Amino acid sequence: MFPDISAPKKLLPALFLLALLAPAPLKADELIVTPAFSVREEYNDNVFAQSSDRRRDFITTLSPVLTVSNRNERVSANLSGGVNSLHYLRNSSGSALGYFVRGTGSYTAAPRLSLSSDLGYLRDSSASSIDPATSLVVSSRSERQSYRLGGRYALSEMASSSVGLAYSRDDYDSQTYLDTWHYQGNAGIDYDPGSRLPRTKLGSLLTLRRDATDLSRVDSLSATLGVTRELSELWRLSLNGGARFTRSEFHGAGGAGRESHDESGGVGSLALAYSGEKLSGSLALSHDLNSASGRGGATKVTGANLTVAERFTRDLSGSLAAAYVWNRSDPNEFALQPIDERSRNLTGSLRYQIADAPSELSLEARYSYNNTQNRLLGTEMVQNIFMLRLNWQYPMFR
Repeated sequence: MFPDISAPKKLLPALFLLALLAPAPLKADELIVTPAFSVREEYNDNVFAQSSDRRRDFITTLSPVLTVSNRNERVSANLSGGVNSLHYLRNSSGSALGYFVRGTGSYTAAPRLSLSSDLGYLRDSSASSIDPATSLVVSSRSERQSYRLGGRYALSEMASSSVGLAYSRDDYDSQTYLDTWHYQGNAGIDYDPGSRLPRTKLGSLLTLRRDATDLSRVDSLSATLGVTRELSELWRLSLNGGARFTRSEFHGAGGAGRESHDESGGVGSLALAYSGEKLSGSLALSHDLNSASGRGGATKVTGANLTVAERFTRDLSGSLAAAYVWNRSDPNEFALQPIDERSRNLTGSLRYQIADAPSELSLEARYSYNNTQNRLLGTEMVQNIFMLRLNWQYPMFR
């Protein structure tokens, strides 16, 4: 079922994006309609991401997509939607239809003021998935909808301020996971010292977030300061650090047994990035509090990520990504369920551009390795995925 967007927190971002997509009269708008189609063949040796009773299968995914974009001097908007038709070879009863809609838009309302909006809806019909924010395993089909409104105002030539409001919701088919609502507001200031501190930018951010289920509510307030410095034309260093205060409330069915927990701690990230003509990459370390993927609250996430991308020739490129993530939460600290899981993820891919414009055709091969150790249960989930995908798209100008 598609989401109900009648609520103001959903309707306003949708109306803003649709207004940006409509070409204004007497303006040099560039409206582009792009149909696309992909065929994906995948072998997964642990379809349900289980620590035992692993089931292997071949999965074919057919994905037609249509994208509409509009751009002029003041407007930039993009809206795409499509279908993912999954067909399992051995477990044919698991075959299902998924679909998605996503859009982004920005509008320059005045020389100093710009507005932006994002929205998305995804029906994920895969038997299991890995949450990209936490690396926690989700062994359920799910639906996710998200909406965001933001604005940026230039205070001076060297400083700018920003505000944002976001709402999202995760619904799970399996009763093992709790449907979760997410609310977030943030405000920040960015400052460029100019010649006093060349190639350096400073920033501050205040964030208020709520993750709620029928049985829990986690409110978190965080404040961070950050600095980004261009070490050279190729290297960039970013450092962010701050503190947070979190209040968690949990209760049983009907409101029985309510209890609360207050906790404060630090948050931060450190990233080193390289951007060359053909080779690029980054190394990032981070520690933060994030939603616990249907576990009824939040989790402390400590992680390290390494990414490398290389363009070997004009048509051939490749990438490699590795991550180590530690999720933890004591009983009724941030989540209803205690969490102590350590994940290792590795992904390597190659992409070859078969044909260029106007009709673009590419072939992609990818391997993914996912390993999650549950230290509380003493179990380990191992998953290997081999994938081959053919992509076609044809941009049409109007």
